[in-house]
Amino acid sequence: MRTRLAIPVAIILAACQVQAEISVTMKAASQQDASVLPYRSAKLTIDNDDESAVIRAVSLRPGRGGPRWILPVLVPPKTSQSVTAALPAVAPEQIIHISVLDGEPPAGNVIAQQRATIRWPAKLLTGDESINPALYNTYEYDIPGWPEGVLRGVFLAAVLASLAAAAALFIKAPLAKLIVLLLIVATSSAAVYRFISRTDVLISRQIAGPHAAGKDRLLVLSCRRTCEYVTDSTSLVPLYYSRRQMADDTMVVHAGRGTRVPISPKQVRLFWLIQPRTPRTKTDRLPSAASQL
Repeated sequence: MRTRLAIPVAIILAACQVQAEISVTMKAASQQDASVLPYRSAKLTIDNDDESAVIRAVSLRPGRGGPRWILPVLVPPKTSQSVTAALPAVAPEQIIHISVLDGEPPAGNVIAQQRATIRWPAKLLTGDESINPALYNTYEYDIPGWPEGVLRGVFLAAVLASLAAAAALFIKAPLAKLIVLLLIVATSSAAVYRFISRTDVLISRQIAGPHAAGKDRLLVLSCRRTCEYVTDSTSLVPLYYSRRQMADDTMVVHAGRGTRVPISPKQVRLFWLIQPRTPRTKTDRLPSAASQL
């Protein structure tokens, strides 16, 4: 019994030791990149005092909500590295939840977790630009419905399937009745899928935005059923209609991989399309919508 308990205890102690030897600190960068507005540049310093762990990615998630950023890095044992990240500056003091990984998701494993506090000067706060209910009011009813032709086809398929199923109930042989019912279900499902597949599920539009530097285009996303908007670009800055929406956001921005935005029916998502500067090195890439790959 002691031997069995010793193994998990040793694993827990080893994990705690690795986490204690890896630390991440954050502060507002001395030089701010105006091209990533309304984000602000933050300096992320990773200290890896572990003797064996190699840090290959860092995941950042503001405690007040917003996208989750995944930043590829390479920090060998007994070294430190500073990189730049673009984050929403919505409060003078923000807590950032940080996960340190030994590889990029989804293959990477978390080797350390911590919380870091970043303090923004008042002149850098951009909460009003990240949360804009007035702009959402313009598009809150801009939700796509299913075309009449699709609805008519689905209704017709349902009616025919119901009539065929009712007729199949008169078949006396149980096995034959079951086979016929299964065929009816499969045929009607295929017909419904055919009607729906001919119609775009996700509606994406680019609209001229307010006249402001770096914010001349607005991306409007909506959908007819639950889906995920996937793009290779990481130049999307999300806008929110409330802090609650910001806290519940599950958007993921992976520098070098792209952006994933889950969208539900009867939901509209707004994004600024920005044009950031081309990064000089891989480690200088911003793990957010501020990266253009």
